[in-house]
Amino acid sequence: MLFPVIAVGVLVAALVVYVGNGVVAARQNTGSRLSALRTRNDTLDSGFSERALAPVLMGLGRFVLRFTPTGWVDRAQHKLILAGWADRIDGNTWAAIRIVAIVAAFLFWLLVQSMIPDFNMKMITFGALMVVGVFLPPARLNSRIDDRRSFRGSGG
Repeated sequence: MLFPVIAVGVLVAALVVYVGNGVVAARQNTGSRLSALRTRNDTLDSGFSERALAPVLMGLGRFVLRFTPTGWVDRAQHKLILAGWADRIDGNTWAAIRIVAIVAAFLFWLLVQSMIPDFNMKMITFGALMVVGVFLPPARLNSRIDDRRSFRGSGG
């Protein structure tokens, strides 16, 4: 009975990483897009997540920031700088990734919950997925910050 929960957690984590990588790739190519017009073939050669998901996430991030507490973006941007991700991702996109992770966890639960017969197990699965959706992106960011701090502390 624990296998579905673990499987769901791994799938949600994989989705968040995939979407995040698409956003990162789009950020890296933003400067090159401005410096030279891309041909149709160049555009089609870029990945789906870079062409389709990244612009949607950036727009969603701008929308979400309208409802975030004052100072959240500054704190998030500071953490992104500490993690070394500031050149690839901004506060808007980070907000969107967090919202997408939560929504993806909920949608995945909707998909999986019909396969779980026990109500208590459905609620446990829901709770586990929400914890993954809410805490996985900041945990990954904090892990990256800790890795960089330990690297600097070791003389690297």
